[in-house]
Amino acid sequence: MAATLDSSGLQSAALLMPQTHGRPAQLLILALREMAVLIGKQLAGEGKSDKWRLHIAHTVSTAWQRMSETNFDLVLVDLNVEEVRKHIPDIVASAGATLVYGLCDDEHGDIALSARREGIADVLSTHHLHGPSTSRLLKLLLDSARFAANSRLLVAAVEGAPVAYAMVDALQADMPIVYVNEHFVALTGYQARDVIGRNCRILQGPQTDSRDVDRLREAIRRAQPLYVEILNYRKDAQSFWNGVLLRPIRAANGTVTHFVATLRDMTERRNTEESLERSARLHRLLVEASGGMIIFAGPEGHMRAPLPAFETFTGMRYEEYRSTDWSAVIHPDDRRKFLDARASSLASPKESTCAFRLWHVATGRWRFVEIRMMPLFDDHDRVTEWIGTLTDVDDRVVTEKAQEQSHAFLRGALDTLAQLMLYVDREGIVRWMNRACAAWLAVAPETVIGKTLLHLADATDRELLPRRIDAVLNGKAQRYTEVVTFHHRSATLDVSFIPYRPDHANARIDGFFWIGADPAEQQRLLDSTQRWRIGG
Repeated sequence: MAATLDSSGLQSAALLMPQTHGRPAQLLILALREMAVLIGKQLAGEGKSDKWRLHIAHTVSTAWQRMSETNFDLVLVDLNVEEVRKHIPDIVASAGATLVYGLCDDEHGDIALSARREGIADVLSTHHLHGPSTSRLLKLLLDSARFAANSRLLVAAVEGAPVAYAMVDALQADMPIVYVNEHFVALTGYQARDVIGRNCRILQGPQTDSRDVDRLREAIRRAQPLYVEILNYRKDAQSFWNGVLLRPIRAANGTVTHFVATLRDMTERRNTEESLERSARLHRLLVEASGGMIIFAGPEGHMRAPLPAFETFTGMRYEEYRSTDWSAVIHPDDRRKFLDARASSLASPKESTCAFRLWHVATGRWRFVEIRMMPLFDDHDRVTEWIGTLTDVDDRVVTEKAQEQSHAFLRGALDTLAQLMLYVDREGIVRWMNRACAAWLAVAPETVIGKTLLHLADATDRELLPRRIDAVLNGKAQRYTEVVTFHHRSATLDVSFIPYRPDHANARIDGFFWIGADPAEQQRLLDSTQRWRIGG
């Protein structure tokens, strides 16, 4: 008759297992009462009772309950018990990462063979427990169980890491691959069965740089770690940039037994860098073609390389500006504006623009330049450098200032005239009025400027104005004498519509002047002028 577990059971013994890292390991024995008592007596007889903690279960259900409550380091089961043999797969599954060892009378018999097939780590003869080395035997089992558990944890960690791993055997000829994880399969397209036993050169292809291969070989020869980005090929022949971190693994005596490599797909980053470099080269050519200067500087403002065009413009030598802020050649009144614009650019990924005066050594004077600045950031949003395009805009700025002064002079001159004057743009909006017109309307200029000419006119003028505006914007000057009502003010005026062309070389008409004059006043001025001529 098959042996059965004692239904009365035993209370858990308080025997300590060998301590590891300050924590006593736990041993679960699923066995007959006699077997459990035998192990306890043997440990006590060897003087090891202060180094073990023994938990005893006499039913499979009790063992499952104990395993749900405690993380055991080792599990022993009595294979002589029929109930245990029926539930070996379930017991192994419940133990998780913990190894389960079996005990039976014949470690080579059918019961032992069947238990090994169903997941038992190994089977030991119960005769081994009658000698004086029970504690040493259990210690060996415990070390084996812990090593296996650590190995499984390591494999689980490697499999779960978002990085491709490959391991090669350094002691075998041609260093074959002995392990790859799932991310390696996803990265390369090769299944484990495709690469296990083969050399890593399987990833090389027609465009792989032999210099990168030589670097890997030299690192292996010297047993040194190495990081290299090498062009490799997937199983479908598609190329990719492989970031390989190679590290040697040594045995206790210092012998290199394996090399482990982590692999990352760097294709996107490499393509981005190449694209940026192409863009930078193109930008440099465009700037040079336009007569501008391109600047590469660090966050602190130091130039990253000599700039011949900058040196020709300012007269500075690279030794003078390579380790200092080159704002020394900016006009003193403009330096703060430039530094503030640069600081603003470095705080934002947006391009910023600033105009200032830069010393021009050829003419011995300050010239206006414009700089467009764009910061570059790394993966951690830190500024690594900024790119600037420096363009000489002195002629444009001087011309604009001259035009502005000219316009200011013209507006001042027109303000002194007695005629009523408005400037109207192509959209029919009043953009300027002189003092005489503001006085006649008895309003402040800002109440009129920005409104349409039609808005100021009465109902009669609103019918006539559209045709007259179309005509003057087509280049036809006009003059009328009529009663004009603007903004509730009426008078008989000589009215002129004069088209305005800012550039006579360009036929474009930007707007027109509306000029109103009192006919009686005009005649008085004419008579006065004629008398002055006669008297002269």
